[in-house]
Amino acid sequence: MTSATIRKLMALVFMLGASSTMAKLATLVDPDIRFDDGPPATAKQIHDYIIAGADRYTGEVVYKLESDSNNEIRLQLVQARKHTFRVAIPYDAGGFQIKYLSSTSGLQYRESDGERQIHPNYIKWINGLVKEIKMAHSLGLDVRGEPTDPKTAAYVTIAGPGSARFAVAYGDGPYESPQFSGYVPIKPLSIYGNSVLHMHNAIVSCGPICVGFDPEGGRTYQVRWVEEGPLGNGGVCRMEVYDVSDGTEQFVLPRSAPCPENKNLLQRLLD
Repeated sequence: MTSATIRKLMALVFMLGASSTMAKLATLVDPDIRFDDGPPATAKQIHDYIIAGADRYTGEVVYKLESDSNNEIRLQLVQARKHTFRVAIPYDAGGFQIKYLSSTSGLQYRESDGERQIHPNYIKWINGLVKEIKMAHSLGLDVRGEPTDPKTAAYVTIAGPGSARFAVAYGDGPYESPQFSGYVPIKPLSIYGNSVLHMHNAIVSCGPICVGFDPEGGRTYQVRWVEEGPLGNGGVCRMEVYDVSDGTEQFVLPRSAPCPENKNLLQRLLD
């Protein structure tokens, strides 16, 4: 094989690798969210929803406040000490935008012919942040992440053994979020659970299990993952709901909440 042929093959391999990388990128469009429904909000309230939403986010990234002035919040986001990116969030009384500023090379940001592209994980993380800010708006949270009117929300904590994993979904809306504790709206609430325990050098799975209940405003609930007998020897597990608002434990009879038929949905909730 001649040196010219080798150079051509290497160029072809490089081009195929580059095209494969390009195929993984997503178009980057900065979200522009307007709150057209519900009671009018002030710019200060929108500011608080943004901060509370960033604090509520329980995904793969950690949001760090970089600056907060002149109706613009800047966040730095870090994912497992691997990827870092920065966004600016200008806001007013009507809503907010999330503008991409910069990122480390691993997110593969690039511009070509006026189109911006980036790794799809960035889009996923930003969509998760938008979702949490919208929920903070729905709950009327202040900058501390607490509802300004306690009667409009309930607080839910979730307890489970080992590496139990949970997700929550609200009955009359598309909001779905993995979380272990937080305020939820006074709406039908479903809890999806999946437990993976490492026992005697073996992995034992229990779930998915789904329960539901209707929370009351100003109350605090605990959802527990309960094991009944050794899971590897015919044991079973279930979830129970307790009202712990008054320092006592009042059992709440869960309503039927079938797990999603689409297993990919449940996995997405738990990721």
